[in-house]
Amino acid sequence: MSDQKYVCVDLDGTILLYDEWRGENQFGKPVAGVQEALERLRSAGWKIIIYTTRSDNEAVSNYLKLHAIPFDYFNENPEQPKNATGGKPMADAYIDDRGIQFNGDWQKTATEVLLFVPWEKRKKSDQADEYDKEAISFLGRDYGEAFSQLRAYDAQIWEILKYSFGQLIASIAAVWVIFTLANGENPPAILSNIWKLVSAIILMISFAFGVLAIQLILQNRVYFTDVARYINDQREFFLSSKPAGFSNRSEYYTDWHKPKPFDFNSTQFLSVIVIALISSILLGFSGGLIGFYIGLQDVFSILIGAAVVVVSLTITIFCSIHYLKAKKEDAKS
Repeated sequence: MSDQKYVCVDLDGTILLYDEWRGENQFGKPVAGVQEALERLRSAGWKIIIYTTRSDNEAVSNYLKLHAIPFDYFNENPEQPKNATGGKPMADAYIDDRGIQFNGDWQKTATEVLLFVPWEKRKKSDQADEYDKEAISFLGRDYGEAFSQLRAYDAQIWEILKYSFGQLIASIAAVWVIFTLANGENPPAILSNIWKLVSAIILMISFAFGVLAIQLILQNRVYFTDVARYINDQREFFLSSKPAGFSNRSEYYTDWHKPKPFDFNSTQFLSVIVIALISSILLGFSGGLIGFYIGLQDVFSILIGAAVVVVSLTITIFCSIHYLKAKKEDAKS
């Protein structure tokens, strides 16, 4: 086809007012403004194809001429390839009172069909338009809530860190008190015998709480990234049309793929490393104390403690990375 622009325009309900079918030679009044609008298209170089189910082209033509409504063809495009005739005319745009534009989202399109009411039968406004307005309003409210929640995640991470360091310091202090009492003057006999075991148990409990804190931090990271990606997705959607000419040259947070759940430099993961390191060291001390308690040589007890630190730290970091990367893969799917 040439560079000529064509527009297919429906007749009843679009060019003419339409209530119900009253016969081949019965026409409604022209819709206000139709002559000026179609003339504007023609002046811009467009050819106008009247696309109608009416079969009496002569009657339609006479009516359109009577009311000075511009048109060029009926139900055909003269430039249409011969092997593509017999169906709808080819056009660059279609105007129809019952048409719904497909924009790539079938769920939204299906909703528009279910809510569709022709304009001449609407009492107030288009139900589909009302749905879109409510959807946009919902997204706006949801965006505000999500952004507020995003700030809350920063506060939550610091609360978790304060709790973690608080219980770690408390555990160290408790072990120090037990050690001081057991090795001071006139210590209780029972404490002298079991202080290593009691201290080891306290440190193991502290490690368990450290693992719980790490799990909370990892969940915090996943929730944070989900909310942040949701916000970025909304930004990209609404800013892609450059509203009011805003081009977002800084490309401020519009990539819905980011942030990733696993980011070595993130505050959450650095917090995981710190807590895992301190907790593993305490667990290592616990292992060494148990070695001393059961009578192993000092060197073996120290080696056991060091091994526990390395193994515990390695497993904790590995499991944390695996957990976050698994969430990253879930996000891809």
